[in-house]
Amino acid sequence: MSSCPHHVDGIHLIPIKQHCILAAKSIIEVSGTRDNSAAPFKGNSGKTAEMAYDWIMNAASIETISLDPDPDNGTMMCRPAWEYAETRGKLLEQFMARFVRFNFIWTGFEILTDLISPKNDGARKKTATILLRDHYDPLPRIGEFDPVLECFKCHIRDSHLFNTSLKEFCETDDCTTSGIAIHVCSTLRNSFAHGSLHMPEPNDWNWPTRSNSDEHVLRTIGLASRLMLLSIQMLLVGALNREGLSGQQHHPTSLFTEDDEINLKDFLMTSHRSDITW
Repeated sequence: MSSCPHHVDGIHLIPIKQHCILAAKSIIEVSGTRDNSAAPFKGNSGKTAEMAYDWIMNAASIETISLDPDPDNGTMMCRPAWEYAETRGKLLEQFMARFVRFNFIWTGFEILTDLISPKNDGARKKTATILLRDHYDPLPRIGEFDPVLECFKCHIRDSHLFNTSLKEFCETDDCTTSGIAIHVCSTLRNSFAHGSLHMPEPNDWNWPTRSNSDEHVLRTIGLASRLMLLSIQMLLVGALNREGLSGQQHHPTSLFTEDDEINLKDFLMTSHRSDITW
């Protein structure tokens, strides 16, 4: 268990599955916002809002992943070794489910940055953090973003499994605090992609440090997914701001069934809160 003083359990956050669904639908809703020639999505990458929607909805759809603890079907193991393999297999199923969810959300984020940016130069992380710097700040960061980021920072600090240091959390010319989650999560994503991530160990078989415990690792990846969803919401607000769009929608299509009019900026700033009903 992390020694993090910024526990997010007590704050008002909807379940991650519901959060994915609302983030995906928000992308579709924002993509349809128009005011004469102004439009929030200016990219020419050939990608569509529906592609980002599909990836993030796929993240929402993940419930469990099944693993075979003895894939070569016949390994001779003593009882303790088999118990270890079985226990670790169950842990890895939870780890893989969170791992896949995070990567699906990240893919949706990359598609979104291609949609937002008029340039298709592949520098997605920089594109996103500069958009937040120039067109989201100095708005207050989205509610619950700061405590989730601080909790994530504590988990990274206490862990030897992730190839990420606290210096990654510092602001730069291109990245204000609003963009730090994107910057740090990109290093986490790279640790997955480039093989520098250590697999977690069950608590009862763990290395002599809490930083590798199953709860710690699962929670860290869960926090990364949550931060990326919050960052996507801020990016959508920034895209609307850049074009001077109010976000006022008449007869919205995908998010609401009863309201005749809604302000998308207000929705994006609060839709993740369990104490606010839309």
